[in-house]
Order: sequence, then C-alpha cells, then structure tokens
Amino acid sequence: MPDFWSWSLRLFEVRGITVRAHWSLLIIVIYDLVSYARGPGPVWLAPVLVGILFLSILLHEFGHAFAARGLGGYADRIVLWMMGGLAECSEPMRPWPKFAVAAAGPAVSGALAAIGWGASTVIGEGIPGLLCGYLALVNLRLLLFNLLPCFPLDGGRMFIAMLWPVIGLRRAVTACLITSYPICIALILWALMDPSAGGAIALGLGFWLFSSLLREHAMMRNDGSHAFGLDLGYGESRRDGSWFSRWRERRRVEAEARRDREEAAEEALLDELLAKVSEHGLPSLTMQERGVLERISKKQRERQET
Repeated sequence: MPDFWSWSLRLFEVRGITVRAHWSLLIIVIYDLVSYARGPGPVWLAPVLVGILFLSILLHEFGHAFAARGLGGYADRIVLWMMGGLAECSEPMRPWPKFAVAAAGPAVSGALAAIGWGASTVIGEGIPGLLCGYLALVNLRLLLFNLLPCFPLDGGRMFIAMLWPVIGLRRAVTACLITSYPICIALILWALMDPSAGGAIALGLGFWLFSSLLREHAMMRNDGSHAFGLDLGYGESRRDGSWFSRWRERRRVEAEARRDREEAAEEALLDELLAKVSEHGLPSLTMQERGVLERISKKQRERQET
C-alpha cells in the first residue's frame, strides 16, 4: 500500500518526464479558486488565474529538467505540490552544471515575467491585459523568491555552486547554512505578523524550508557524504576542491619537480667531476670545479643526515 503522505497522481508525460500532482496540491488549488472567485472579477477568471500560476511553476521546473539533460544529467519526474514544484533530476558533480541547472528555473521565470509585462504593456486594460500582468507578477515573485541564498531554494544551490571553486564544496555548504537560517527565521517572523491567509501560506513555506534545512544539516553532521543533494566527499577527495588548495597543490608539485630536476643536474655534474678525478687526478680540477664538488658533496651529506 503506498504511503499516503507521499502519494501523487500521474498527470501526463513530456519527452520522458512524468508530471505528477501530490495530494497536497488540491489544498492550495481549492484555496486559490475560492480566493480568486471572491475577487472583483468574473467567477470564470478564478480557474484561469490558478492555471497561470501552476503553469508558471511547471515551466520553471521544466527549466531545471531540460537544463540537467542538456548538461549530461538526467531528469525523469516533476512533482507539483502545495509549496510549488520539484524537478527530480541529477547533473554532473561539478560547479558549473550545478549552477546552470539551479539557475535554469529562475531564468524561465524571468523570461515569462518579461513576456507578461511586455504583453500587458502592449495590450493595455481589459481582461487580456490583466492576465498578462498577472503572468508577469507571478513569475516575478517566483524569480525573486527562488533567488534567495537559502537552501533548498534555487538561490541556495546557486550560492553553493558559485563558492565551490573558491573555498571548496564543504565550506560553500557551510556558508549557505549561515545565510539560510536567518532567511528562514525572517520569513517565519514576517508570516506571523501577517494575519491574512497569505501569511498562513508563507508560514507553512517558512517552516517547510526550515525543516528541510534542519534535516540536511543533521545529515551533514552525522554522515556528511550526501547531504544537500551533493556528494560532499567529492570535494575532500580533491583536497577540498577550493581555488586556494588547488593553487597550493600546484605549487607543491612544481617545487618537487624543480627539486628533482636540480638534484638530477647535480648528480650528472658530480659524475662528470668524479670521472675527471678518476682519470686525471684531483689536481686536474680547476678551483671553480673543486668548489662545485665540495658544495654538491655537502648538500648530499645534509640530505642523508635529514
């Protein structure tokens, strides 16, 4: 028997990506329908506005899914629920693919907001202009909200991906934690001061973000390998993956190679001088050659002592 809390209904499929509706979606749909129906416009406008809202969310999630596929990853399912949408996809474990896939959703929302604003400006007043303006407003809100540097929002994932090459993956995740907790708390406090139904929805969203953050943070502390949807061991296996550690590693390798070359050159010169002494005797060496021989012999004795 399927788990009630995770149950979802299959709606349709687009290019191998199955779109499903979580049961909680019904709650927000009913709420939106009632809210819009009580508004000043005609009753039939309510389902149209709800349709624009969830079509915008769906296109946002398709942005993530197709970006993941385009960058060598995969995406096979999108779930719509009362807090928005979730594209179940995976992309290569590198900063740029992670950033690009996270940014694809807000990019779609930004494009839809621009289209809606432009169309409403051209059309002007009337219901068509109102619908275009609503399209712009909905997607602008989606864009701005998802750009917050708070996990698990797109902005949080983008924030981690941007910091990853600079300070390393694990430190980037820690930095995202530092920004995420205050944002969640601020959202909850703001929602508590809003007595409207919209405040209740914002409160639910804030608690969902906070609980998701606590869960991933606990996973990071206890296991630490696959929290935040990332392979955190990936960065450690590459000396934390940061720019500074990679630069330091290159300097170390270059220094070792330079030392090896110098030692090889000294060995070749030492062999040459010893061969000359063996063939012609020590007096055959010039003062400069004797100084070089003494210096190389001293360095080799010091290496043996250490």
